[in-house]
Amino acid sequence: MTAILRKTILVSFVLLFLVSAGTLRGEISEKKPPNFILMIADDFTYRDIGCYGSPNAKTPHIDTLASQGMQFSHCYTAIAMCVPLRNMLYTGLFPVRTGSYRNHTDCKPGTVSMVPYFKQLGYRVGLAGKVHVGPPESFPFERIPGLTENCVSAKDDYSFDGIEEFMIRDARQPFFLIAAFIQPHVPWTVGDSLQFDPDKLELPPHWADTPETRVAYTKYLAEVSFLDHQVGELLAIVDQHGLQDNTVVVFLSEQGAQFPGAKWTCWEQGLHAGALIRWPGKIQPATHSDALIQYVDFLPTFLEVARSCGAVSSGSNPYDLDRLNLDGRSFLKVLEGKTNEHGKYAYGIHNNIPEGTANPEGSPYPIRSVRTKQFSYIRNLMPEQRYFIRFVQQDPNQPYYPSWRRAASEGDVHAASMIRRNEFRPDEELYDLTNDPWEMNNLAKQPQYVEILQELRNALDDWMRQQGDPGASLDVPTRRDSPQ
Repeated sequence: MTAILRKTILVSFVLLFLVSAGTLRGEISEKKPPNFILMIADDFTYRDIGCYGSPNAKTPHIDTLASQGMQFSHCYTAIAMCVPLRNMLYTGLFPVRTGSYRNHTDCKPGTVSMVPYFKQLGYRVGLAGKVHVGPPESFPFERIPGLTENCVSAKDDYSFDGIEEFMIRDARQPFFLIAAFIQPHVPWTVGDSLQFDPDKLELPPHWADTPETRVAYTKYLAEVSFLDHQVGELLAIVDQHGLQDNTVVVFLSEQGAQFPGAKWTCWEQGLHAGALIRWPGKIQPATHSDALIQYVDFLPTFLEVARSCGAVSSGSNPYDLDRLNLDGRSFLKVLEGKTNEHGKYAYGIHNNIPEGTANPEGSPYPIRSVRTKQFSYIRNLMPEQRYFIRFVQQDPNQPYYPSWRRAASEGDVHAASMIRRNEFRPDEELYDLTNDPWEMNNLAKQPQYVEILQELRNALDDWMRQQGDPGASLDVPTRRDSPQ
């Protein structure tokens, strides 16, 4: 072999090594686990977001986030109450399985949350703001100071200093940050309500139109604007430190607002949630997804995202992340644009905290529901009872509902009809969400819908059996079970 040939072969090997090394470095760079920022609002009806078509709200920062990533048209929580919702979101388990199926109730002892899963993958996991989960040993978040924790505070003195320190503390370690804001939860005392003219607001059709209702709506919308400003501040910090390209940002509107027909119900305004996800380089900007997803799907999705980008389990006794027996399923393929389909059904549950117990909400009124993209089916398990939630119908700080009664007594036919809709419900409700998005026309007794009605009855029965949900006796053990 000549010297020239040997030199040529040596140079070729060197070039091949350099190219391979460069490719390997590129793969490692691409596989760097992303950070996660999960922003959660508090009692925020999804239809009161600009990008979801609100004619009233002012949400420029949230709308900008939507334009930078994927906006979901069919995202659902399974319960419209703060504590069980968050227990569900952080565990990937539906309320009956966690044991938190009423408001202000902890999960069963031994329930495992997202925190140890992500710590196992090498993440710092922190929560700022409203906690509302338990027991504490199941949710060992690093507590981050700065955001107000008391959701019924009359003011909101907040700071992002703690969040900023958490994000930039160690560039070598990825983080999972939950920013749990308290807006727009009652008492609706922050923000500038004067930016909204009560007389020009468009009210939902299931509300009675009274001056008190319009004034209350301006206060709520002021808190929506306040929340939007906080979202903008947080995203500005992400940009300031150059974290945007490797951070998955998620915004969830939580459940519906504390107005009639939303929170504490299984109607669309209670369970349907706004969901926005930004993931630069993975999600195309201004993408709209029609996939049906549920809050239990977020944890398995986050885990698959982290692992698909190189996060590896560590520790002496790691969890088998492939066999967690969660209720949710990952929708990573939806985020990657490989499919626009996910689930077929989304489920719902409601149980009041009855009078005579801690933090009572109202009379026993258990509800279950299931929905597809087009139809929603609701089963009221004790329809002979009057639906009553004292925080809506008897709150001295929120006088709008008494104004409905006054209007009805003075001959307002619509007000009287909306009171009946809210307080006296049939055993079954069926709505065509495509043609009746506000669920005003119950189709359950119409013969042409008997097949879809039976399909949804069966789907709901199957879910309740799978969850170990006995029905009404779960809410009121001395009363009868739900009809099957």
